Amino acid sequence: MHERSVAKNILREMEELGQEYPQGRIAAVEIEVGLMSGVDASLLASALEIEQDRMQPRIDFQIHTVSLLAHCGPCGKTSQIESFVFSCIHCGSQQIDITQGESVRILTITLDDPS
Repeated sequence: MHERSVAKNILREMEELGQEYPQGRIAAVEIEVGLMSGVDASLLASALEIEQDRMQPRIDFQIHTVSLLAHCGPCGKTSQIESFVFSCIHCGSQQIDITQGESVRILTITLDDPS
């Protein structure tokens, strides 16, 4: 389950960020998981829960799955890729560039103000 190693890396990043900003506690982290990232969002959520058992206070992780989007070079339109059919739904071209859905990204980090 490589979701556990992804979770460990995210938590390591949060620990490093916490050391850089000791005046605020990390309260929440919003994560985007692409459909083609190779990471299962529900398994990542479980791995984050398990891995942060040793952490106090706990971080509220909000995980969102995002669809696969592609931009078509010939017609210039962006469309959602469905059923992993990699061609433009508007003109049928296979000259597309994936623009969303291939990665796991940290979108936002919310710090609590201790004052």
